[in-house]
Amino acid sequence: MQESLNTFNNSLEAGLCLISKPELLDPSFLMSVTLICDHNEEGSFGLVLNRQSSVFIDPKTYDLSEKFQEGYFPVNIGGPVQLESVFYLYKSTENHEESKLIKPNVYLGYSKDLLVDLLPKIPNEDIIFFIGYAGWSFYQLDCEFSSGSWFSHQLDVDFIFRQDKRNFWLDALGKIGPDFLDYGKSFFSEFDN
Repeated sequence: MQESLNTFNNSLEAGLCLISKPELLDPSFLMSVTLICDHNEEGSFGLVLNRQSSVFIDPKTYDLSEKFQEGYFPVNIGGPVQLESVFYLYKSTENHEESKLIKPNVYLGYSKDLLVDLLPKIPNEDIIFFIGYAGWSFYQLDCEFSSGSWFSHQLDVDFIFRQDKRNFWLDALGKIGPDFLDYGKSFFSEFDN
């Protein structure tokens, strides 16, 4: 992948989390938190962190199952693009050639071979599986960001790998500050009426 390019003099870069504003009504991103994994002159690539699916994955074969089985992991929907593709985020202090460093100790992987090597070495809670991804063409994400569709924040690694995804969007807003949390809560109260 190419080196990051900051096209609009904004803060978009790999490792930054995008937190959707309530006004962003695209169902793929409504109340979403998306980790930017790449942002360059070819476009942007990210993974939605809080869209749990109803399927589980066998990490050795990438077989999916609607029922949990021993050795299988929950799967998140990383975005609306290429839902047949499998990606994973994992925590590690070691660099691996077959993965991409997203932020300190957070890597993006897609290789089954690397995964077979990683699984015995890292705890289950230090890996998140995704099918699909969020993708934007050149300048598209910059335009959305500049037009005010997203908040951004450098969420910490523990938050990114949090197992309990309930209230993930609201809690991410709270990480920015209490006014942002109140903003999100007011959306819920309007949504419920």
